Amino acid sequence: MNTEKKIKIDEITEKDLSASDIAKLTVEAVIHRAEPIDHRQSMIEYFNHCSLCGSELEFTHVTQFQYGEVHMEGFCPCCEIKLKDEVHSLQ
Repeated sequence: MNTEKKIKIDEITEKDLSASDIAKLTVEAVIHRAEPIDHRQSMIEYFNHCSLCGSELEFTHVTQFQYGEVHMEGFCPCCEIKLKDEVHSLQ
């Protein structure tokens, strides 16, 4: 027998819920109430922001025309660590 109850958020407080009820609400909110994922915007945020603290990264670029490469480094001023170190070829 399924005794699952419907929960209305407006009528209850967090202390009235069990941990499993809170988890169900969280999953339901993510699945049913979230806006569609904008993958383009997600990639831009991933590339330009620190994965540890979320602050904006500072980038340096060094172009070496002799080797046809651009050396790029991403630095987080808040965490004070280098998060990205990539070499891209010029075309």
